[in-house]
Amino acid sequence: MEESKPQISSVVEFTKGSISLESDQAPFMGGGGRAPDPIQYCLFGTAACFAATFASVAAEKGVEADSLIVSAENHINLGQSVGLSEEPIVEGVKITAEVKSNMPKEKIDEVLNLSLKRCPGIYCITKPIPLETSLKIS
Repeated sequence: MEESKPQISSVVEFTKGSISLESDQAPFMGGGGRAPDPIQYCLFGTAACFAATFASVAAEKGVEADSLIVSAENHINLGQSVGLSEEPIVEGVKITAEVKSNMPKEKIDEVLNLSLKRCPGIYCITKPIPLETSLKIS
């Protein structure tokens, strides 16, 4: 690992292009703290997916919003990650949506409930998903 660079970099391709992303652990985890850590990307992905789903459902239901701000947070206990405990690494994630709208609260609640049900990002963190791994050594 080069001292001035994050630990991990990758090019992520999408429909109309690609972007280079970097990730780094905090210094106490062996990184340099020079880029978001992997869990920060996970939370960003969850919040972005929820925001997109909320906006889509709102449009479908005719709910107009002047603005939507979504944030995601969690509390991490890295004891298990470093072999010091068996406590859960993450006990939960909190999504906060701040909507500016003149629509009735009942309509916004409907959008919220449908968004929670339909959002792939929310699904990924609330339902057990089979994980398949493979290791290639060259």
